[in-house]
This record gives sequence, C-alpha cells and structure tokens, in this order.
Amino acid sequence: MKFFGKTDTGRRRQINQDCFFASDKPIGDFPNLFLVADGVGRGSGGEYASRHTIDVIVNYFERVRDTYTKGQLFHSAINIANLDLYNKSRSDSNYYETGTTLVGGYIENDRLSIINIGDSRCYKISDTIKQISYDHSYAEELVRKGAIERGSPDYDATKNSIVRAVGAEPKIKIDYFDLILEKDDYILFCSDGLTNMLTNQNILDIVKTEGLSIEDKVNKLIDKANEAGGKDNITAVLVQVDEIKDSLKELEDRVL
Repeated sequence: MKFFGKTDTGRRRQINQDCFFASDKPIGDFPNLFLVADGVGRGSGGEYASRHTIDVIVNYFERVRDTYTKGQLFHSAINIANLDLYNKSRSDSNYYETGTTLVGGYIENDRLSIINIGDSRCYKISDTIKQISYDHSYAEELVRKGAIERGSPDYDATKNSIVRAVGAEPKIKIDYFDLILEKDDYILFCSDGLTNMLTNQNILDIVKTEGLSIEDKVNKLIDKANEAGGKDNITAVLVQVDEIKDSLKELEDRVL
C-alpha cells in the first residue's frame, strides 16, 4: 500500500487542534494503523485531547498483544483515553469541555476495519466516492428523525455541532464498520476542516487525478481547502490499496 498524511492549521485558526497517526508497519497486533483526531476545547485543550487520544491508542496497541481481538483492543484503548479526558476536563479548569473526534482503522488482507466517533470522516474512493463513517452531529440526528433534510440551511447551521466525542461523557459509544476492498481503491481519513471546504466531487476529482503522487494528492486537497477559505484545521490521510490479498484464500492456504 501507499499512503501519505498531512495536517495544516488553515487560514483562520491560531492553533492546530488536529492530530493524525499513519503507519503501514505493524503496531502491536495491527498490520497497519491510520488515525485522525480533531480536538475541541478552549485554548490548548483541543490540541491536548487529540494528541493524548492518539498517543494512548498507539501505546496501548504496542503494549497489549496476543490477548484480545482487534475490536476489543480498540474498545479498551479508546475507553482509557475517554476516561482520561473526561476526568481531566472536570479536575482542571484549563481543560473544561475538552474532547476530540476520532476516526481510524486498519487494512488486513482485503478488509478495511474502521472506528468512528464524532464528525471526522472516512471515505472509500474508486470511480466514485462513498462516505463510510457516520457523522455524530446534531444535524445528522435531525435528519435521522426526519426533522430536516441533508444539505438544507438548517442542516448547514447545525452540522458542526457534534453530539459524540472522546472525553465528553464517562462512557463512550463507538461505531465500527467493515468493508471489502478492491485493488486501486483509495481510503481517505480526514477532519471536517477538509470536508467543510470541499465537496465530495472536489475530493474525488483530486484523488483520481492522473499523474499525481499520493503525496501530491494530499497536498492538493489541503491547498484547495485553504483556497476555499481554510476556516478550520485541515487533516488528510490518504491510503492507496495497490495490492489485495484475499482473506478467504489466506484461510484456505493455512488449512491446506
């Protein structure tokens, strides 16, 4: 696989509260790992929340091995980070209402496994673009209830108000997604600083541009988001699946 990740402060913010981790090398039991977190909170609180959450997850995965399923590992690590932030936000006024979104996952054979909390997103891009993660925002809650339509003025006014974040409550609900990949698929993990500035079609056009390296594509995504206003921190981790190993074939090989 090929990958590249980058974060940018944007044109309106003084502090970058986004954080990412990207590795195509094993992290504990994980064959690879990609994470994007978008912190929320006053001052440096959001910056701390996103960095701390990713550090806790990566360190946990490196320490705890051969004991749990990967889903259980994600569940445990995220819950540790969540309780850390929740307690800190209530014991230190400098970190009041500190929290972070989180999206990430790993690729194993032909399968992508994703976790999601908040409104940072994961897309699968081939000839089309499809959002895999689910936005935990007030706007999406209203859409689900049939109160507003996606893309309406009321939706746009509330889409950045998130209803779920790491650190917001003592217990956290995590969304899990799995899908099968095909050769030459792209996976994009990103913060809303990218998706609030670019349409899905903008993202698709850039990622599918011929002749650009994967690094060039990420740089162009961020440049275009800044050109569109750069109202927030911008983070993008792009993964290209250039080789697929079928999960069923691997199982048959082991049995034989």
